[in-house]
Amino acid sequence: MMHTLASPSRSDAPPTAGRRCGGFTLVEVIAAMVIIGTLGGLSGAILYRGIEGYRRVAVQSELHAELAAAMDRIDRAIRAIPSLSGSGDPSIKGVSPTSIDWDEATGGASLSLDAGTLLLALEGAEGVRLLEGVTGFNLQCFDQSNAPLASVLTGATAGNVRRIEITLSVGREGLTDTLRTRVFLRCTMAGSN
Repeated sequence: MMHTLASPSRSDAPPTAGRRCGGFTLVEVIAAMVIIGTLGGLSGAILYRGIEGYRRVAVQSELHAELAAAMDRIDRAIRAIPSLSGSGDPSIKGVSPTSIDWDEATGGASLSLDAGTLLLALEGAEGVRLLEGVTGFNLQCFDQSNAPLASVLTGATAGNVRRIEITLSVGREGLTDTLRTRVFLRCTMAGSN
């Protein structure tokens, strides 16, 4: 009888030098974790910048929309200042860099800045909040020849106002937006009476 020796199977053979068993070494696992962590950190930073940029644009857009709506309301109110009866001069009682008071047929009116809130009061009523978070508000008046008038006007000197330049700035979450417009008083235009 002949005896043959069975050769050991691969799984039964002891590992030899230069040959690995299945799996990863500790160094390979750590290297893979470092690479995945670095890629995750970089992609997280990129996503954060994108989200932060979107948020800033959204806040800036909202800020501009609020500012434009308030400026439109101010423009309409100032443009409609009535004239003094029979004179053609506006019924402005007084102007300072941050407020203006005038008479309307149904009562007094004013536009003023109070602790960062822009208030508009019409027909003798209590002021309505037009805008909050106001960081700058300035009124500059001009006469018929477009020359700037004094920053504070009262009485007869306020009757020389023909145009009013309004500068309005609002700030929120580190962002600021500014609008400026020049309003021509309708009551002082030729043929308005």
